[in-house]
Amino acid sequence: LVGISSGMSTMQIVPDGSRVRFYHFPDGTVQEAKLIDSASIAPPLSVSDPGPRSVVFDRNARFCAVNHADSRSISVWDLDARCKVSTLICPFATGHVVAFSSDGLFLAAGNTEALEVLIWETRTGKVVLETTVENENDAIASGKKYARINSLAFSRNGRRLAVGTRDRATILEIPGGDRPRQFVNGYASFGSGELLGISNVAFVGANDSQLITAGLIDIRVKTRAELLLHDLQNLTPPRLLANDLHIYEPFAVSQNGCLLYTSDAADE
Repeated sequence: LVGISSGMSTMQIVPDGSRVRFYHFPDGTVQEAKLIDSASIAPPLSVSDPGPRSVVFDRNARFCAVNHADSRSISVWDLDARCKVSTLICPFATGHVVAFSSDGLFLAAGNTEALEVLIWETRTGKVVLETTVENENDAIASGKKYARINSLAFSRNGRRLAVGTRDRATILEIPGGDRPRQFVNGYASFGSGELLGISNVAFVGANDSQLITAGLIDIRVKTRAELLLHDLQNLTPPRLLANDLHIYEPFAVSQNGCLLYTSDAADE
């Protein structure tokens, strides 16, 4: 994106592929440009004070959530209407990971210093789920503990949330769902001792019947992380997609939940 990439920290392309919306941290605005020639489409929309922020867009680039760690809040903006729709109070003292449901109706946040998860209705700010999850084991081989949320992803119908922690992913039902909480491990061919976390999760397959988990392992050790495909219906052993990197991030799944992309840029 010639001429606009400087200062861009987060971006999302609209579904028809014609435009991109992005957070511009030097002035704390969300901006919009045509992909064909990078021409600006609308005036910048101020969503925060200038400076780096954790900003997340929904899949359709209609909503964005802005983390205001200093006030322990998250502001949600409707970018089509160019207005703030809610301010969500988040009790987590420091950082958190955030994810929208595909329809933008729900927003989830996970504590990066504890195993706490919150889900809100984005328009009303109502908390619909407040819960904790668990690792299989908080400690790695050295004894150091990693009790934190690393990644979040909603199913495409917005009824389930996958939560990646240190050594496993937990699948939560949004209130109104009828399935119990599920767990899948983030490792298959080795023990969990070297695994630092599940760096990414994504629902795929027909009816979101499968889950991809991407492991994270310290680059200083010989063990490599695993990219795994889990069958959430039959609970058979996971399928190993790859195990040649220390981290599989970022990756992206197509909107129909069938395609996977991963980059090795983070490895040696």
